[in-house]
Amino acid sequence: KNPLSLISSTSLDFAFDPFPLLLNQISSSTSFDIHFVVHGSAGGVIHPIILRFVEEVRLLRQTKVEVEALTATHPLKSTSNFVLIIPLLLLPGMHVCHDIPVIQRRLNNQGTKTILLPFIGSWSIWIYLLEQFAFINSRSSPTALVHHPIRNLRGRLYLSFLKKRLQIPIISWNNWQGFDSASKKQYSSIPLALAPNRNTKSFCRQDSISSLLEFEPLRLHLINFFRLLP
Repeated sequence: KNPLSLISSTSLDFAFDPFPLLLNQISSSTSFDIHFVVHGSAGGVIHPIILRFVEEVRLLRQTKVEVEALTATHPLKSTSNFVLIIPLLLLPGMHVCHDIPVIQRRLNNQGTKTILLPFIGSWSIWIYLLEQFAFINSRSSPTALVHHPIRNLRGRLYLSFLKKRLQIPIISWNNWQGFDSASKKQYSSIPLALAPNRNTKSFCRQDSISSLLEFEPLRLHLINFFRLLP
């Protein structure tokens, strides 16, 4: 059995720790590059916040670190021998369930050995960082997490899990205006998005962040975590 076989990116384990898995499957002499996958904007455009984040990870790891947008017209051709495929996706929607495994098969067919890790929204370190951010925000005002609408069962289970962990309301952004208008409290919103987009900008106040990578402690902790991966 190939030790670099697919690790399900659709796992229902919503507190995933990559270190035991990676240490069990690879030798100490194996050096992995990273192949990040993001959603991207039309035409494969990747937000500068993501590009800066990827570059900082690359500089600290001293390995190749690539980023591919799901919206790109032409797939990214990897030049690496071994890669960790890491979906920088925060919800287990259709992209996680269908598009990410397609990318792994394509890289394998190009001769690249791969380990596909679950979407980062399921990682224990990510959930911990989100908890800390929610806690800090909630000390000054009532806080709600606002997310992209999601309809599949896996996504609904994940959001239920997240609500129990964060102990704050979790609202899809198409329902945010109604929630905000009906609420007797004035909630501040945490956008469940790594980079700003037109939706997060529509519900975030002008004096607040419109994406999670704008929160410096979270960004630095995440960069350092990726630096430590094999």
